[in-house]
Amino acid sequence: MKPRHFCNPSGEYGEHHPDWLRRLRIASATTCNPGPNDVNAGVMLLDRFLDSDGKSNIAFEAEICGVRELVRQLSLGSMRAWAKIFAKPLLHTRPSPTHQG
Repeated sequence: MKPRHFCNPSGEYGEHHPDWLRRLRIASATTCNPGPNDVNAGVMLLDRFLDSDGKSNIAFEAEICGVRELVRQLSLGSMRAWAKIFAKPLLHTRPSPTHQG
């Protein structure tokens, strides 16, 4: 049986790898990038959870149900989120001088 799925060794891959793997008739390939995949994920660069004996059951469960990804996004994206919040125009609570009411 010919292998149809590939794990990028040591998580190293480049832009050219998906094309190479397709030419070799590989159906899917994973990276060592943590996180879940959605319907838009490229099947040749899938993220995955790297399990080991050193991982606790709760860490595994948190990864599988998406809690760890939420924490990653909050940690990594908190500055972007705050930037978006503060980039919005402030609401004025006082009516403008032309306001009739």
